[in-house]
Amino acid sequence: MTTRRPFLFVVLLFVTVGSYWSASADVLRQKDGSLLFGRLTSQSDLEIIFQERVDANNYIERRIPRDQVVAIVPTVDEQRLAALDPAKPLEYRALAEELAGWRVDPEAQILAIRLYLIAARLTSGSDRRHALLALVELSRSPDERQRFSEFAFLVDESLPRSILIPKPLLNGPPVLLAEIEELIRAVQAVRRGDGSSVEEIFQRPSSRIILDRASEICTLEQLQQAAAARLHSLDELNLLIKLEIALQSLFNGQPPVVGDQSWCRQSQDKRIAEWELPNWSNVTEFDPADCVYRNGRWQAPLRELK
Repeated sequence: MTTRRPFLFVVLLFVTVGSYWSASADVLRQKDGSLLFGRLTSQSDLEIIFQERVDANNYIERRIPRDQVVAIVPTVDEQRLAALDPAKPLEYRALAEELAGWRVDPEAQILAIRLYLIAARLTSGSDRRHALLALVELSRSPDERQRFSEFAFLVDESLPRSILIPKPLLNGPPVLLAEIEELIRAVQAVRRGDGSSVEEIFQRPSSRIILDRASEICTLEQLQQAAAARLHSLDELNLLIKLEIALQSLFNGQPPVVGDQSWCRQSQDKRIAEWELPNWSNVTEFDPADCVYRNGRWQAPLRELK
């Protein structure tokens, strides 16, 4: 049976971050149990005007009858952001930990990444390690996780090298070990430049189930693109070996282990060697030097308004 959602007055107006920027973030819960993530614009006795987040740069304005709204929960408080002081870096981490708990709210996750990065830059020793490891866990894609992991390892070499190993596959519907083994051989064929002979395997329902679990590491589309090529770049080889290791871990029922001789290790070593100094301003879309929040914007302490 299809659940009918409450009627919404939707204004098809996309608002960009440039014209509507705020660090505030709210979660709106409707009577049918659904959630909207974005920012409360205004409210009256009759309706709620809410900017629903579409992606990193766009929002849609929604006018929702008040009687259809159960609650509006603020996940980001701008007053708390304005109270943060670079002289007290652990307060950045404490707020980041709270925001990281809002896994369902992308706005809260993005701000948590910024705050963990600031905390890592302002601290040292175990406090820095804590912030760096938390930053890795909040990564939003496999590529970002790889970048955060390599950055963390470069900043603090006391971190275990296991931080560079891709995350193991999540549990899901059961599949036959023979199907996993066949998929592993197919990925190996792609890595050798013989992907055309095994492309049919990737289209099987069982393969799609397995690959869906590995989508954080390598999507089906990426695998098909690699299968169509006879020669691979170093990044493509790295991607394929990560997928092979993840599939092997699923087959063995244990976390993946990457040896010194693997393509994954070699390519990571090459990138780390080329990255001579930690570049704090490029690891995310945020510059952690902008660690003071004033008048709705992040800025460096020297530019703080008096």
